[in-house]
Amino acid sequence: MENQINVGDKNTEQMEQKPVRKTEQVPEKPKVNYWMISSLIFGLLFFSMVGVNWFNSKTTEKKNDSVIPLPQPSTKSIDKVSRFTGSVQTGTQLGEVKSHCSNGLYLVADEGTYLADQTTMLQLRLPNELDGTKMLSDQQYVGKLVEVVGKYPAQEIFCEALICECEDYILVDRINIVDTESIEKRQTKTEGQIDCLPQKDTSGGQTLECTFGLQGKDGIYYGLQGLNQRDLISGKIAPGQKVVITGIFTPGQDSKYNTIGTIKVAAVEYAK
Repeated sequence: MENQINVGDKNTEQMEQKPVRKTEQVPEKPKVNYWMISSLIFGLLFFSMVGVNWFNSKTTEKKNDSVIPLPQPSTKSIDKVSRFTGSVQTGTQLGEVKSHCSNGLYLVADEGTYLADQTTMLQLRLPNELDGTKMLSDQQYVGKLVEVVGKYPAQEIFCEALICECEDYILVDRINIVDTESIEKRQTKTEGQIDCLPQKDTSGGQTLECTFGLQGKDGIYYGLQGLNQRDLISGKIAPGQKVVITGIFTPGQDSKYNTIGTIKVAAVEYAK
């Protein structure tokens, strides 16, 4: 009996000493938070766009600072005061060219010269508070050599109608008659007849071109500067017409015609 009981105790002891197996728990994988990831991506994109826009704005400011602004057109350049020298003639004296403004007074450049911008004649006007400008009407200047100080062009856009108001003009500040006494002392009288000036080059034969000049009684030819346009158009000045020309003679060879010089015409007397 005692032996059996001991065996049972040994078995019980062995059972108590046998290790008990524990079940291992597998750790779960963390769940992915997609909302948080999308928020981070959106935030990165947003700040990237803000940064790019800021950089572009700074770059544009630097470029604008480096650009030198172009000067804007100023009306002062249009009203620049200039000096002009020429003779004063009426619209009637200028013939068909200014027949639409016979009462106007014009400053006319010497032949072969210009007053301004390839312009040979400009109307003379005076400032007037009522309508802005008025035509110069003082007849003391007609036929005189004058110096005009004024503004040209006095208006930015010119109309094209053939009326006095549409003429190119100088807005006169002051006008002075050039000393005519010394000029009169230099004037001479030359008698002869109006004729076509002979050309130097006749290798191509005679042409129908006729430039009026003066053939003196001695057979010498003179170029004429400042003939009355109305007399030319009407035919009063024509080849064969006997005349006495009063004017200032300037000697010199012409490149095209056989002349000994040019007479700046002051007056023409017609033989009856």
